[in-house]
Amino acid sequence: GLKERHYYRFDALLETKELNHRFFYICYDSEGMETHKGHLRSGQKILIPEGCKKVVLELLLFSHKPGTAVLQGMTLIEEGPYTPRKVRLCAVSWDMIDGGVFKTYEENVANVMKELDTVGPLKPDVVVFTEAVYQTGRDHLRQPNVHFSRLDDADVAKLCAKAKQYNTYIVCSLCEEEDGLQRLTGLLINRNGEIQNLYHKTHLTMGELESGCILENELPVFKTDFGTVGIQICWDHFFPECSRVLALRGAEILLIPTPGFRRERTLTRALENGVFLVSAYTHNEGTMVVSSNGKVLDEAGEKGFYRVTVKNKKAAVKTTAARL
Repeated sequence: GLKERHYYRFDALLETKELNHRFFYICYDSEGMETHKGHLRSGQKILIPEGCKKVVLELLLFSHKPGTAVLQGMTLIEEGPYTPRKVRLCAVSWDMIDGGVFKTYEENVANVMKELDTVGPLKPDVVVFTEAVYQTGRDHLRQPNVHFSRLDDADVAKLCAKAKQYNTYIVCSLCEEEDGLQRLTGLLINRNGEIQNLYHKTHLTMGELESGCILENELPVFKTDFGTVGIQICWDHFFPECSRVLALRGAEILLIPTPGFRRERTLTRALENGVFLVSAYTHNEGTMVVSSNGKVLDEAGEKGFYRVTVKNKKAAVKTTAARL
């Protein structure tokens, strides 16, 4: 009686003492062949695949010493039909170094506005920009005159105005200063032009720590009208546990403003967590969208932008790209 392509919530009443346990589900087709299987925990939803005629629920108990288990019941409760979601993801990167000379803060502000006017008409659901979006570098050795922003600055208001103008979310990071404290802050600006959420960088480089930035320790996820996202800034995605925590908390897409890191690491973060990933690099190649199976859907190269439409959490249905 299970409906194909419908969600069902798994509930179980189990009490154990000195025993570990795992729940499993196994799907069978009309010929009795196993087609899908996976782990379950109480309260979790599963999607009944096409062609599934029977689902078997199993409880595995294991321990190194004797124990007891009382199972009062296992149930699957219908939650509703599966509805595909299409999300238009866009990331922007450009070369912030011109012939070995760093571009100024003012030049970068102008570049950001120009790029938003370029990609905005493509109707993206979210546009991801690079780390410290308005400046070339963060540490004092590379850029002695770092510009620290306040959230009520005019240049931040420009980002909010563009988000509202093009009815899109914008994700980027800033060097923020408030009450004399310096943070590396990620912004999630919503379609109404409001700063909906903030994320403060949790993995600082040695140079960032030495220059006085505050190390934070919260890894939140944020709800949008197209799904649940997690923001990582630069070195955050260097560490596997950071991405893993966001995925376990429900992030479907990781959005990463960064100057750039090894390509293989970025692909691995998507693959090992089964999430989409959008990276916007500052200098090197790596501005790209990665699927939940670790495949590059499209990338912009050293500078430019790309746009990808993805369907739910498994496959890309349409890919388009433009080069600058």
